[in-house]
Amino acid sequence: MPSWTIGHPSVVADGLNASAATVADSFAMAIANDSDNAATFDMLFSDYVQLASYSIFLAVGLPVNIATLIYMLRRYGHAKSMLLLLHINLNISDIFVLVFFCGGWIGWLSTYEWNGGYALCIVMRYLDVFVFALSSNVMVCIALYRLYALRCPVMVNTVGRQRVPKMLLLAWALAAIVALPQLYVWREIEYFGMTQCVSIWTELYLHNTTETVHDTTRKLYNAVHLVVIFWLPLLILSVCYVLIIRDVYKTLNASSDTSSVVYVTETTKVSVRSRSRSRSTRGQRWSSMKQRTGRQDPAVIAPLFHALSGQERLKQAKIRSLRITLVLITAYALTWLPYNVIAWWNIVNIDSYRLIEDATYFLHCFVVLNSVINPFIYGRCAGTKMLCCQPQQRHHPRKQKKMAHFCGS
Repeated sequence: MPSWTIGHPSVVADGLNASAATVADSFAMAIANDSDNAATFDMLFSDYVQLASYSIFLAVGLPVNIATLIYMLRRYGHAKSMLLLLHINLNISDIFVLVFFCGGWIGWLSTYEWNGGYALCIVMRYLDVFVFALSSNVMVCIALYRLYALRCPVMVNTVGRQRVPKMLLLAWALAAIVALPQLYVWREIEYFGMTQCVSIWTELYLHNTTETVHDTTRKLYNAVHLVVIFWLPLLILSVCYVLIIRDVYKTLNASSDTSSVVYVTETTKVSVRSRSRSRSTRGQRWSSMKQRTGRQDPAVIAPLFHALSGQERLKQAKIRSLRITLVLITAYALTWLPYNVIAWWNIVNIDSYRLIEDATYFLHCFVVLNSVINPFIYGRCAGTKMLCCQPQQRHHPRKQKKMAHFCGS
């Protein structure tokens, strides 16, 4: 008996890569194979994999994300950091993904029937699109902010406080607008005594309405959502991070004789110590300054070392930004890209896609995995430190220091 896949919670019309015709076809075949018109449905191995994965994601990712959110809210109460505000919004979107998307999948895979009613059917499908669109939009905001912080470090504090709230407001508004068509697309129907939350294309298919125009609108709807939710944000992220990497590369290769820069940044906390200069070099610089000024007062020498340390902080901060941005783009691409590539296969050639349909559903899990690992990237282990490290800090200060260094504090 084929697995019944109607009504899967999704990011596009009938799943990130599951079309209305495909899932309805599986449902119709299951009904046809049952002589009493009371079809029974057996879970496939991929269904068990998804159910187990989403349960683990929810059990592990939700506490870590909530702990990270509490930690960042406390920090934001003491210092109004714009980057921290961006991380808070991304963290909220990750919590939404785990609660609404994972929760919806777990509920549906456990029963294979929709029991939430018409209103909840529409609301949940709206949230499916909204949470992922919001996550992508906030990531774009973070990329743009990091790029601006590297190129205009002196102005990032003043300008950032004006632009970041506006960017976040726009990110939430665009996500809400993109999800609006879901209010029209989804329906609650009863078919052979079973209630399901399905799209209008599935409903048409079940009523034997398979005109070409309906299939074209389904493909167009799915394609637009794929572009808006993933491919366009990925393009913007890629451009931003290429520019960031180029700027960092130029900084690393800049001459050590260039003038110092007063670097003000919220992105990292960098040690003031400079290990690249030997004691002999410092001694020579001290002697040279002594000959020019005729004074030995450290107050005369301090501005020189302060300027040099400022330049070192600039380089170290950009190095750290390079490492973080590489992790950001890699995690986002690796977790989202496979599923969205398969989604295009479903749009372009649905017949060949049906042959591997059941084997590709597990790719849903990788998209959600991004929301689980995000706290370890954006929050720099803040959630795990709150859950695990704080009880040990009173008794093991050395371990606390090592963990803080590992987590990027």
